[in-house]
Formats: sequence, C-alpha cells, structure tokens
Amino acid sequence: QRGGSSSGGGGGGSGALLGVSPNPGTGGDDWGRGATPSPGGIGGVAPPNNSGSVEGSASSAMSTPSNRGNTATAAADTIMLMSDCELANRQVLENRFRQHQSILARNRLQQAIDSTGGTASGAGGARGCSPSPAWEPEGVLVGHLHEHTARVHRLCAMENTSLFASASQDGTVRIWDANKTEREYPVNRSRGVYGRLGAPVRSLAACPTQNSLAAGALNGNIHVFRIDKLSMQCDRLLDKDEDGYAVDLVFYDTGCGETVVVYGSVTGGVVGWDLRQPGTAWRFNNGPKNGLITSLLVDRDSNFLCVGTNKGLISCYDLRFQLPFKHIKHEQGSHIRRLASNPCNSSTVLAAVTGNNEVALWALDSNYRIQTLWASPKQPLKHKEASSKNINGLCVGRCGGAGDSSTDVFVITGGSDCCLRYWNLQQPSASRVLVHAAIDHPNYPDTFFREVNVKDTTVIVEDRQPSHRKDTSSLNASPSTPWVMSSNNPADLYDPHRPPPGHKDTITDLVSVELPQKLLVSADAMGVVKIWK
Repeated sequence: QRGGSSSGGGGGGSGALLGVSPNPGTGGDDWGRGATPSPGGIGGVAPPNNSGSVEGSASSAMSTPSNRGNTATAAADTIMLMSDCELANRQVLENRFRQHQSILARNRLQQAIDSTGGTASGAGGARGCSPSPAWEPEGVLVGHLHEHTARVHRLCAMENTSLFASASQDGTVRIWDANKTEREYPVNRSRGVYGRLGAPVRSLAACPTQNSLAAGALNGNIHVFRIDKLSMQCDRLLDKDEDGYAVDLVFYDTGCGETVVVYGSVTGGVVGWDLRQPGTAWRFNNGPKNGLITSLLVDRDSNFLCVGTNKGLISCYDLRFQLPFKHIKHEQGSHIRRLASNPCNSSTVLAAVTGNNEVALWALDSNYRIQTLWASPKQPLKHKEASSKNINGLCVGRCGGAGDSSTDVFVITGGSDCCLRYWNLQQPSASRVLVHAAIDHPNYPDTFFREVNVKDTTVIVEDRQPSHRKDTSSLNASPSTPWVMSSNNPADLYDPHRPPPGHKDTITDLVSVELPQKLLVSADAMGVVKIWK
C-alpha cells in the first residue's frame, strides 16, 4: 500500500489528479502532499493521457476494490471535464470567428454603399435617406395603396431590399413589397399585417441586421418582430407613470453584435434597450424644461443621438460616453417635427419645424444654421408672420455631383399642404414641385425657386404665381404600362378608373426604397400610401 502511494505521488496518480486522496486512512495525506501536478494540467488537473498518472493509478488501484472504483470514477470525471473545456473553448472560438466575419461583411457592405453614394445609415440614421447619388424622382405615380383605415403615422424601409412598412392609427403595421409595383398589372396588396399591439401605432423603426421591426403603441407596448414570419421576438410594456408611451423609435448597431432600440417617451426619458438582455442598457433624462420629445435621430456611425422637442431644442448625446455635448435652439422655439441626417456630412442635421414649410440645416459643431428651405408666401425667416403649413416628412440624398460639402444634397419634403417638393441645396434653381395636391385646380400655379441671404443664412424660397393655362406636359405612360400616371397631367385627376395622383390629405411621412429601383414612398392622414418614381 505504501509502495502504491509512493508511486502515485511521484507520478501524479489518480488521487493527485483531483487533489484528493483516494484512501485517506492508508497514507493518503502523505501522498496528497507529495503529489506533483503533471505539465499541461489545467487548474491543477493533469491530462488523462499522462503516462505517469496512468501507472500511478494502476498501482494504487490494485490495493483494494474500493480504490479501483474511486479511480475509475475520477478518471471518468477528468475525461468529462476535459471534454467540456474543449467544447467550451471551441464554442468561444466559433462565436468570435462568426462575429469577426459579420463585422467584416458589414464593413465591406458599408464601404460599397458609401462608394456609390449610399444611405446615411447607421441604424437609425437611414430613415428617409436616398441610396443613390444620381437618383432624382420624376413624380410619376406607380403605386396607390389603401388598406389602412386610419392615419399612417410612420414609414420605414428595410435597407438593400424592396420591402417597407407603415404604422397606422388603426393599430396595425403593414409590410409592403415595392417590387410588385413594377409588374404590368400589379396587385397592390400588403405582404403581411402585424396587429398585436392592441392600440394605435405611433412609432416605427427598422433593424436591417436582424430583419426585424420595432413598433410602439399608445398603450405603452413596444414589440420587436420579424418581418418574414411576423413573429414577435421580444416586447416591453412601458410604465404609464414613468414613461407613458414611445413617441419615436430608432435602432443602432455598435458593430460588435450589440443591437439597441432607442425610444423617447412622452415624459422626457430617452432609453436604450439592448435586445440581447432584459432591462435597460442606459437612460437619459431630457427634462421637462427642454420640452416634449418629438423626434430622434442616430448618426450614420452610431456615435451620437439627436433629440428634438416641441420647444425648438435639439439636444445631442454622445452614445460612447453617454453624455450630452450640444444643445441647439431654434430662434423662435418652433416645434421640431422631424430630424434627418446629412449623407455628405455627419456633423450636420436637418430639422423640419412648425410653420412656413421650414427646414433648417444646422452645423452641430458651431450651432450655425447653414441653410433654410422656405415654402411660404411670408417673408423669409419672419416667424412672427408664420403660416400654418408644416413639413412632416423628409427624404435626403446626395446630388449628382462629386462634392462632399454639407449642401451637396437634395431634400424631398411633404407636409400639410399635400405637396411633394424637391429641393436642390447646391443648385436652388433646380428645385421644383414634384407632386401637387390632388385638390389643386388643374391650372397649377407656376412655381419658382430662388436663393436669398437673410441674417447670414442662405434661404431657398419658393415663389408662386397663379396660372391660367393647363399643364399638358405630362410624362404619359407607355402602352405597355397603362396604369402608370404622371402627377403633372391634370387629366389624370378626372379619370374614373385611376386614383388621383396627388394626396388629398396631410402627408405624414416619406421614405425611399432601394430595390428594384430607387422609389419614393409617401403616406398621408387618410391612410393612403403612394409610391413614386
């Protein structure tokens, strides 16, 4: 017995493998103290294939039957422990490899998009941005969708697909395929309907990396669901006293597998919700003195978050350090209705404010208003004479030039006057009305766009003059596509077999779809969704 113990101690026997004497009553204490772990052991545990360990185990195992049983159990436990360690290490390596591949693929995709003048993306920053530098819509209606029974509050598009979604007051989120509008006789029906929120849906955001949508309802529900199966992935119910409901939603992806839903609550909270885990990742308190939150925007690099309020304040937060770093205030404190990023310069942001169809381009680093769009008969920047016309939807993209200045972009706007306008910030004279309101008289007014300088700010102003001539210069459809109509042809308004080309009620949101070609999507307060090329 002593000889067996000595052999086991010198060779790192089965007792030494686990650091426990197999038979404490027969010299096990001396054996345990004299045991030396074999090289290559993990945490004091020697590999099972060590020759000294096997010999020591064999010699000690011949002492008694109970020793043989303990030795077999210890060896089996050691083998299982090593197998578990190897499996865990293999899983860690595989996960890191897949994560590395995902990051590389995402970076390559972003570089390809950027090289072709792609979207001002990031997860939340892609809303309303055009994917192509040469794209300029013609105002030709190719789709009239009317399945919603109430106001459409939000639109969002899935990047690099032909899919987009609409959120409505009727409590549903509908998924649409723009590719179906390219057929000769399309059937314009929604691809799917999600109606489990139980209340009117006010906010909507797309998460391209997970093929999912996030929707927020007036009852405080926020659901994240897949668009292919319309199955809910996760949900959250906001406390009515603490948060109320989500006013706006945006996604952002850190590039390390972290997908965060950011929502702004009606009580002033800005909350980050990491979908990988329950609870709250971070929270900002915007404060009641700043006003009610109306719009959110994440820049294309997911570095900072902009929060617009009804008091004309744009607050900027650094997402890396979770600290506020900038506040911009509109001179008249006008309600911020919508925010959009600039695809040419991430340090500038566009803000649509209440009154005069006004859109301002702000430089975040200097609080300087670079340019203003003004579609109102009132004097430019005379806010005391403000009209009741508001911009609700913004779609921003690069112009055809090769420049990268802050103004080398175009902006498409839609609002309470039911018109769609194309603004060229680089060449104001190229701006025009894309689509007139459906209720406009067939004698459309003549519109002109000019550039003026007011208060050290460049202002692009729309001037209108009444016209008594009929606009017969239409972009008529070819015989192969008789269902396509031009918004510039007044005769289309009276064709009983075709819907009116323009909107009859307030335009509530705009978004661009990338495939099968560059298309513009608009929605209104009657629940109508229209697709333009």
